[in-house]
Amino acid sequence: MKNDELIAAIGVIAEPVRIQILKIIASHGQMCAKDILPAFNITQPTLSHHMAVLEECGVVLVKREGRCVYYSLNKSTFLAINEFFRVFMEEPSAREEDVKPAKKSPAKEAAAKDDSVKDKKKKDKSDKGDKKKKDKKKKK
Repeated sequence: MKNDELIAAIGVIAEPVRIQILKIIASHGQMCAKDILPAFNITQPTLSHHMAVLEECGVVLVKREGRCVYYSLNKSTFLAINEFFRVFMEEPSAREEDVKPAKKSPAKEAAAKDDSVKDKKKKDKSDKGDKKKKDKKKKK
C-alpha cells in the first residue's frame, strides 16, 4: 500500500464505532453483519455505511454467501499499517546525517524570500543615504 492509502485507512479506522466493529470482527475471525449489529445502538443502514467505508479503504474483506455478508480483517492492511508505524518504535540514529531537516512550506519559503528582498531594499536605501552624506561632505 502507498503511504497516502495507509494514512486514509488509519483515518477511517480512527473512528470509535469502527474501532469497536474491528475489535468484534478480530475476536471472531469472520462475522456476518447481522451478528455485528446487536453490539451497537445503531441502525442497520448505519452499520452498512461503516462497513462500506472499511471495505473501501481495504481494512476489511467481504465474502457474500446468499443473503449474508461476512466480514473479516484484511491482515495485509494491518501489517502495512504496523510497518508504517514501526519507525516510531526504533531507536534514534546516532548519526546526524541520517536526520534531514524538514522542508519549509511554499508559503514560508515565499515569506522568507519576501523578507530577504525587503532587507536588501532597506540596505540599498541605507547605502544610497550614506553615499549622499559622503558626497555632501566632499563638496564642503
